[in-house]
Amino acid sequence: MVCLDVKNVKKRYGKIEALRGVSFAVSKGEIFGLLGPNGAGKTTLLKILSGITKPDEGSINFLGVDVVREPIKIRERIGIVPEVESVPSYLTPQEYLDLICSIRGKKSDVKKYLDYFSLPNDRLARDLSKGMRQKLMIAAAVIHEPQALLLDEPLINLDPSVQKDVISLIENFAEKGGTVILATHIVPLAQRICNRVAIINKGKIARVLSVEDVDIEKEFFRAISSP
Repeated sequence: MVCLDVKNVKKRYGKIEALRGVSFAVSKGEIFGLLGPNGAGKTTLLKILSGITKPDEGSINFLGVDVVREPIKIRERIGIVPEVESVPSYLTPQEYLDLICSIRGKKSDVKKYLDYFSLPNDRLARDLSKGMRQKLMIAAAVIHEPQALLLDEPLINLDPSVQKDVISLIENFAEKGGTVILATHIVPLAQRICNRVAIINKGKIARVLSVEDVDIEKEFFRAISSP
């Protein structure tokens, strides 16, 4: 079952073509990677998929929602981990997660997520390390049990043991039928957890590949070195 259908999406910022006719489809329960170097258009594409940014052209049907026409509706159904963490500095982890649940209109076991990510509740967010704040953003993205996750470099600032926990969380989410769109420039991560990857470079998708069928690293460097 197709969960996400992206057709001919274009986005321009002044003279810069951030996205140049991007098209792809993702199935329900799939971990789909957007793999590309910095500046390739990954973050712009995630913002468009989440309804935060409007494309200049193209259409996006995500979880049965026309994202261009109903951007707020799609954000009710997804969880987002942005490239740059944005936790309110004056809240503790529990206060922040309680706030997310309140905004989402959901009841959830906040303590379960605090424990899972080993998040302290005796400090304000401004006093947490970058890694701790990143873990808090991931907890906030999943606590309302969304149907899909949009993750922009989710392992940034995390030590190896926490990376393992986050990868496990992503895989379990997909096994239960959730769909994951993962933007990264880290080839081994894409190779390890994605079912398929779209190699994106200079605002265009060069190839969509099944991880099982090819050497992703080889194809990645071949794609980004093409004119």
